[in-house]
Amino acid sequence: MLEKIIARDPGFISAVYRLASQYQRTKQRDKASALFARFKQLKEAELTGGTFAVLKVYGTVGKYYLALGADNLPLSPVKTAPSVRILFSPEIRPIDAEASEWKYPGGSVTLPGLAAGDVDGDGDIDLCIAGLNPDGSTSLWLNDGAGGFLRDATLAQRGISPCFGDVDNDGNLDLWLGCAGPDLYFENDGKGNFAKNEAISVGGGQLITACARLLESV
Repeated sequence: MLEKIIARDPGFISAVYRLASQYQRTKQRDKASALFARFKQLKEAELTGGTFAVLKVYGTVGKYYLALGADNLPLSPVKTAPSVRILFSPEIRPIDAEASEWKYPGGSVTLPGLAAGDVDGDGDIDLCIAGLNPDGSTSLWLNDGAGGFLRDATLAQRGISPCFGDVDNDGNLDLWLGCAGPDLYFENDGKGNFAKNEAISVGGGQLITACARLLESV
């Protein structure tokens, strides 16, 4: 069964790992080694943080954990909705933007920054991209609903790390932009229009924010 799954979906990482384990148990070491190597490649290429998890807890709880209850009688089957796998097209769609190295008084920035979220409330994912031009400009790119992105507005220069989050608790994604110099905060009106809030500033001088994150603290 696992061999058929992998033949149909070579990127199914948990099936690759389980089949490699089965080969190892049955002393088919050559097959196991090849699949463990593929598992390592998939883990490094596809998984944020380099880890993966399966849906069923198993191991220290014992082999009858999912079959017998506390009274040692069989458990009734639980109906669960099938999980939906997200399938990505192997075809790459370029956008009309070009990232480039840009300089600031303390050095240079060689990588662009990216944040994704539905900023205009139309149900599709939009983009904010930093570091597109020699001045490190940050621009908003709106999704047309068919997988295409159109440049909507240039928000700032010397941007490094954009981050979306609902800062003012109004249900809209606001933007925190880590910069070379003071960071910038933009408030969203719910339609994808961002206004810079001059009252909030972090950093400055030759300091840079290489990675910005918005988190709920309570």
